[in-house]
Amino acid sequence: MNLSSFSALNVWPKHNRLAAISSLTNAFVPFTSETQRRRPLETYPYRELAVALESEQRTFWCWFKPRGRACFSLPLLKELRIMQGFIKGSRIDKHASDPGFDYMVVGSQSPGVYNLGGDLMLFNRLVRGKDRASLRRYAELCVDVVRDNATSYGRPIVTIAAVEGSCLGGGFEAALSCDVIIAEQHVKFGFPEILFGLFPGMGAVNFLSRRLSKSEIDELLLSGRTYTAQAMHAMGLVDEVVATGEAQTAARRYIQGHQKRVQPQAAVCEALRCATRFEDREFDRIIDLWVDTALGLSERDLNKMLKLVEAQVRKVQPESSSHKQ
Repeated sequence: MNLSSFSALNVWPKHNRLAAISSLTNAFVPFTSETQRRRPLETYPYRELAVALESEQRTFWCWFKPRGRACFSLPLLKELRIMQGFIKGSRIDKHASDPGFDYMVVGSQSPGVYNLGGDLMLFNRLVRGKDRASLRRYAELCVDVVRDNATSYGRPIVTIAAVEGSCLGGGFEAALSCDVIIAEQHVKFGFPEILFGLFPGMGAVNFLSRRLSKSEIDELLLSGRTYTAQAMHAMGLVDEVVATGEAQTAARRYIQGHQKRVQPQAAVCEALRCATRFEDREFDRIIDLWVDTALGLSERDLNKMLKLVEAQVRKVQPESSSHKQ
């Protein structure tokens, strides 16, 4: 993978990164009466994402559409940050707080997969090259993506993960950053990082600690096991389990059932977020721990990482033939 697109994202200082991305809004389409219906959020030429705004339902849809392996590659992360910048800066009226939608649904167009998490091939190469700076920048980018979604972009938006396939590692963290998780019955969840000597460092502990006991968190993070959607529902991590192929329909049904009380619902979601800390200092420390741990991986760990990639590819290929987009 070429890191040139990565370095271009990181020429901005950390605290100015989002502001720099948000400033792109005015560079594409000005907010005139003609463009109010199709703002840059929708018209940007995404290649790793698919998006749609249903104005009447006041719902914004976003689907992962990676051109390569269904993980958080640098191109996908870059587009997510651009999209998120548009959301944080998108107002039909610059003096209004209304972003134009009340619900945001995050899904995937990769058959059989929601998201497999971090780019293990990239990790492997950076660790072998002892490239601490690039590992840290990658981790910061992942944290920025997850944290913005977890805080609903500072807007009264209810976020929904419509999980239609394997949801592992950072993919699981991304789903947990949503207010509501709807999962199809065949979906498997898990944190496989421990299998190759790492831990999920992009928000898992923050998200799990507000719902689970320490022993339950230890089980999820340290076992390396995968869990069914039903098991995650029993633990309180998944809100609704539906039949295969029904996640998006269930998301629409959920929205229709809550639209009349969306304002108090958004307020409740915000109150729950207040119980989860997303402070820069906390994430900086977790990122440091993650990078230090990654750079300490043994050759055996790195080989296990590559074998996991191969296993995930083999697992996804047969699922791709049985799940339509």
